[in-house]
Amino acid sequence: VISSLDWTHIKSKYKLTDQSILLLQTVLSKIDGSTLLANSATEIMPSFKGEDNLRMYDFLLQTAGKEFIRQIPSIADTEPGSKGPFQLTDRVEVHVGRMSGSGVASLNSFEAHAQAAMELYVHNLASALTATQKWSVDPLVVAKKMTEMSETELASLVAAYHHRPRSAEAILKVWLLDDSKPSKSFSECASIRGNSKTMTDAEKQSQDDRLRVVPYIAKTIANHDAVSKNFKSVGE
Repeated sequence: VISSLDWTHIKSKYKLTDQSILLLQTVLSKIDGSTLLANSATEIMPSFKGEDNLRMYDFLLQTAGKEFIRQIPSIADTEPGSKGPFQLTDRVEVHVGRMSGSGVASLNSFEAHAQAAMELYVHNLASALTATQKWSVDPLVVAKKMTEMSETELASLVAAYHHRPRSAEAILKVWLLDDSKPSKSFSECASIRGNSKTMTDAEKQSQDDRLRVVPYIAKTIANHDAVSKNFKSVGE
């Protein structure tokens, strides 16, 4: 997926610099089958225990097959409804721009869902880099922090953006501006709480946004840890 993208189009669409494009490509190169499997388990499996989710995922694959997982509907979403291993919606086609057909309805295989998920990750990470240009943060700090993210932390960032972009952006801002020693991780910055008596309304809203995805991030980390423990590498 990554090698086939039109990077000139992406640079223009998201108003990224050459340096940001290189950073985006570097970060995306760290996303592999482990991230995809962990994030899929976060979307469709019920437990906060990664090992349990992997066992249930394997059970479904062995007994019902990929086609069953491709058709799994969302329990919570209403309009537009989510579907499949990554709970994509009909809005998926508007992001990177390579998708054809009518959104999730055009994804006729498990592999197509995985490709669409990767394209959504491109959109979310490109949007994240665009957002960093609005904040008073050194581009070198952005590059250093994002390239040094562990695969598990990157999986949690991608999952947060997939689940609730507004919350993920709030966490990203706190994380990139954090200069504490030792530095906090992206997931740790999600649960930082301030003094409500001294916080501005904007700071309270940011905290509320961040806290909304803390359980989601924790679930993704548990899933990714389980995948990493059970598989040295996960392919397609």
